[in-house]
Amino acid sequence: MIKSFACTATALLSLLTVVHSIIDPATFDPDKCSSSTLNFNFFHAYDQVTDETLAAYGFAYLSIRTSSDSSNCETPLARVFDTARPTCGDGDLTGAPDDGKAIIVQEKSRCGGADDCADGGTIEFDWNGALVNLRSMRILDMDEAVEVSVKIHTHPDWTVLPAPSHPGNGQHVTYDFGGGVDSVTQLRVHFVGSGGIPSLTYTKCEPIVHGDPHFKTWAGHKFDYHGQCDLLLVHAPHFQQGQGLDLQVRTEQRSFFSFVSRVAIKIGNDILEVGYRDLLLNGALHDNLPVNGSLDLSGYPVTYTDEPFPNGRAQKVYTIQINSMESIRISVFNHFMAIRFLHINPRNYRDATGLYGDYNSLRMLARDGTTVLQHDPDQYGAEWQVNDQDAQLFAQAQAPQYPQACRPAPSIADGSRHLRHGITKAQARDACQRGMAADIGDCVFDVMATGDLGMIQSMRWVVKTIEVTGDAIDAGIGGTTTVGSDVAAATNWWVGNVANVTNPGIDIEELFFLH
Repeated sequence: MIKSFACTATALLSLLTVVHSIIDPATFDPDKCSSSTLNFNFFHAYDQVTDETLAAYGFAYLSIRTSSDSSNCETPLARVFDTARPTCGDGDLTGAPDDGKAIIVQEKSRCGGADDCADGGTIEFDWNGALVNLRSMRILDMDEAVEVSVKIHTHPDWTVLPAPSHPGNGQHVTYDFGGGVDSVTQLRVHFVGSGGIPSLTYTKCEPIVHGDPHFKTWAGHKFDYHGQCDLLLVHAPHFQQGQGLDLQVRTEQRSFFSFVSRVAIKIGNDILEVGYRDLLLNGALHDNLPVNGSLDLSGYPVTYTDEPFPNGRAQKVYTIQINSMESIRISVFNHFMAIRFLHINPRNYRDATGLYGDYNSLRMLARDGTTVLQHDPDQYGAEWQVNDQDAQLFAQAQAPQYPQACRPAPSIADGSRHLRHGITKAQARDACQRGMAADIGDCVFDVMATGDLGMIQSMRWVVKTIEVTGDAIDAGIGGTTTVGSDVAAATNWWVGNVANVTNPGIDIEELFFLH
């Protein structure tokens, strides 16, 4: 069944109501999630778009397929069309300089090159259960109408969005999805006639806990919880086809702040425990693990690096590599720890519960699976205290332990949690802005709580190296370029030299962030 919406403001509000019934706008900020622009410049003209190639260039778990009612059209794989060098006399897809290569529904022709099918067809993007927040899409050759529809998580039916503008005369348009659509699992673009898509921009949320401690769920909900106890972050019994994953964190309080002091993760029958000064595997101490050394966690390599921040302050990073794309990263800076899930396979977490939220519903649910607690972070945090029904992962117990309740956060009535060593809010904000912290609000909170301006270095997204391959080599750029820790300069270099000739989703190594 397809639900149709007319191209009106009322229709758009109706659609957003559907989305916001799942995602609370007060705590959901998808624009602070990682942004991806999918283009096809890393393909060669006339290539077929395969899942393997997309994954190799950083778009894991994305599938692109085509369909058509016409026997004149080639399906089910899209072809790549070079808008700067049109083939088969197909000049109507000649793009602007930034459009580069586009995907098309290929016509069955004998010209031996890319040629979009005049009889029309559909291009479908499927993230295979992962959630994306659509922001914009380029559409080429708007001679005839184009219909755009999406599937939103937990809503099984296709929803038709307000139609893109229809300027005619083969013009190209940028479609903003009516201001953006969140929690999308599939996108379908139907061309009545010819046309192509050179780029699609979206954000994708991946969960994290960091700092004093701040949490972001599967859906991008942000909340803080400052109680002290052992907490169940993720329980995913069907992880890796039933191998199972449990992830717990231990929080501690200091007079001015709180933090994650230990992390324990169980996969299969093995338990890895990480602290500020120690590392345990199944209870055995591994304090001599060399840099770039590795351990085996139920068949998954755990690697260790200790490269310092640009300001010289120490950090440790433990990476559990699930497959060539997916990993779980545990980062340690001073006494603070951060846990990030990167490039997740959504099938691994389809039944996941815990502090990161209920993956199936995207809500912050109590253990009963029905009570919604996303407006009460203190109650929500206490709800997911490790109890006697959960696996006991930490080698040594630390008070409080269930059934003793989590120790509540110190009172902030006197403002002491937010001011230390004379650092004012204005000073903290100025330092965070100059340091380009990834989240200014969280940065200010933590700097004022800890009194440590040096923390800002660990909060930054630092583009450290950019590896350029594929068509960039053809363009004479190639190689590995080091751009240091100047984020603005790195971004300008990337946009000016690489963005239009290679895939922005290519391997941009980032220095981990606690923020």
